[in-house]
Amino acid sequence: MSDVCCEKNETIKGILLPRCYFCGQVPDEGIRGGVIIKKAFICRQCEIQIVDLQIGSPVYEIVIKKIKKLFSKV
Repeated sequence: MSDVCCEKNETIKGILLPRCYFCGQVPDEGIRGGVIIKKAFICRQCEIQIVDLQIGSPVYEIVIKKIKKLFSKV
């Protein structure tokens, strides 16, 4: 984490919040609001939507492409 300097010469620790790989949102629960797969954070809402997707739907095809891209990263 990075340090942030205040006007009174105080140092506080920075806060790193996860951003969902699919929707780009930061969950209210922070890191507890999802899972990390291959260094990518997936929020709980997207995880639920992915599990409930119907094979062959347009959203399914988009998700499959993003997952393949995620696993093809070195």
